[in-house]
Amino acid sequence: MQKIEITQLSKSYGRKEVLRDLNLTLAGNRIYGIIGENGTGKSTLLRMISGLARPSKGSISVNGHTTAEGRRSQVAYLSDQEMLDGFSTLEYQIQFHEKMIPNFQVNRVYEMLDMIKLPVDGKIKNLSKGHRNLFNLVLTLANPAPVLIMDEPLSGIDTNKKEDLLQLLSSFTLDEDRLILFATHEYDEIEFLIDGLVIIKGSSIAYFTEDLEEMRIEQGKTVQEIFKEVSK
Repeated sequence: MQKIEITQLSKSYGRKEVLRDLNLTLAGNRIYGIIGENGTGKSTLLRMISGLARPSKGSISVNGHTTAEGRRSQVAYLSDQEMLDGFSTLEYQIQFHEKMIPNFQVNRVYEMLDMIKLPVDGKIKNLSKGHRNLFNLVLTLANPAPVLIMDEPLSGIDTNKKEDLLQLLSSFTLDEDRLILFATHEYDEIEFLIDGLVIIKGSSIAYFTEDLEEMRIEQGKTVQEIFKEVSK
């Protein structure tokens, strides 16, 4: 079973405190969403979990790995920034990832690209933002790491592309032993995709449930309604 354990985690940049004393355990084959206003530290938290940023205080364990290098070995990370060379083709990027990532699932890449009708012979710079985001997601999903972390994967893409992205997530991860964690502000779009919810407010965790369906049954509230209550 996959597990992320966060203990007394804080992060500051100079005198600015971004996150303060976070304690959180995420476990199982589940999809967790992290939401919060801009500047609340969502991206910083994801980078620290992924071993790409150093905590100021506290500890993070991903499947028992506590060092940054160890955590990176467990995580497939999708940044909110575009990292691919626009002048390369999709085919080149697929081959590059195959060389760089152990057990990279090439067959899965082509299966997903066929599902979203995205040809591999074109250059990345000629893709729309939505298609670039989808291709980045495809490459990330083909990484066999047991923990998948995504930063704002829905940002800036149109409704049809969002539907394709959510379909990829549900179709290619549902039966796998993977833990998925992503930050987003698209509350409505993720309502019936995520199993658990984390809300960050004022540099701290303001709300957490690992069973969103149970919460819906007991309280009859949507993710957006919960967020509005917590944000008051």
